[in-house]
Amino acid sequence: MLADEYITLVVHTRERAGHLSGILNFHGVPTKLVPLDADVDMPKMPLKVMVPQDKLPLALKILESGEDYSNTQIMIKMAGMSGVLLIPVDFKPASLIAVRTGFAIAARLGLKPVVLHAWLAPVNSLNPIAEDTPDQQGLVDFSDAIDSVALARQAHASMKQFEAEVKRLQKAGDIENVKFSSTLLEGVAEEVILEYCRINSPSMVVMATRSRSRKEEDLIGSVAAEVVDNCRVPVFTVPENHQAVSLEDLHQIVLFCTIDRHDILTMKGVMKSLNYPSVGVYLMPFSERLSAKQTDRLHDLKSYFMANYPTATFHEFVSDKDICEDLDLLVDRQDIGLLIVPNKKTNVFTRIFRPTIAHRCLFQHDLPMFFVPV
Repeated sequence: MLADEYITLVVHTRERAGHLSGILNFHGVPTKLVPLDADVDMPKMPLKVMVPQDKLPLALKILESGEDYSNTQIMIKMAGMSGVLLIPVDFKPASLIAVRTGFAIAARLGLKPVVLHAWLAPVNSLNPIAEDTPDQQGLVDFSDAIDSVALARQAHASMKQFEAEVKRLQKAGDIENVKFSSTLLEGVAEEVILEYCRINSPSMVVMATRSRSRKEEDLIGSVAAEVVDNCRVPVFTVPENHQAVSLEDLHQIVLFCTIDRHDILTMKGVMKSLNYPSVGVYLMPFSERLSAKQTDRLHDLKSYFMANYPTATFHEFVSDKDICEDLDLLVDRQDIGLLIVPNKKTNVFTRIFRPTIAHRCLFQHDLPMFFVPV
């Protein structure tokens, strides 16, 4: 009975009421938009947003999740995530590319950028002297401790200098003018980033990576590769030789498909994280030759996406010979701006002897990539 009774949730202008109605409907809350005064014929008459009485608790939870009614912000808060966008930096020139991209994404999605730098103290800091002599037994070598303090001071000074440069570029209009914070943490970079993500659950991590010509130098020891392979939040990477990425400038993207349920989870994560962009999406299976059953499933996948994500258009692209070569041709021909890669957690031995799709893509292509955990 309660489901048949609609009550007023809020009164808004027509535009804002329509926007809120769309978000409520997306989350399974049906709505009715009713003029505030049915007897007055005014084009700009405010509308009452009405919901079923039994859906009121959920509607209130959505309503209270964000003043701007951003789909992204609502989902972040309802999922218990922090709304933070993490940008690890090492103060090299590529760090500014990560900041430009991260700040642009943060401004688009209403996230709060946090710039993080990890510094590493000497390995033997505050360890007992290796050779205990009668005169030295129990003593501590403080030389490394002094080095550690010096490194900490250097890290703080470098961060202040980096912050000043970012603010200067913001003032000049070269970087999105959003408020940001910074943090310095001691430890190995990839371990610090992963631990931060485990504790704080950022909505996204944005990192700069080496160009393809230099990635082979650190095939196993890459910080970005370690984070991509182990992080359970979305990771957005930008090559050091690439311009900063703006979501508004993305018109064509590629989604690598496994032609199973992971593709649905990946696309759901992409659309949520990027706030339902208006883009062309090329569905590209990882298999060069598809069986008849796989081809039918790819058609069904495309139809499912078209029905559920009307802001985007979807195309099938099956490789004829070599995936890497065909992908390069597609990138050049269709001006692909982003690769979407489903990402399964793995360990270091698997990465060496049987690398994941995400790991292979990171080292084989010089394009911005968005790794979505599945």
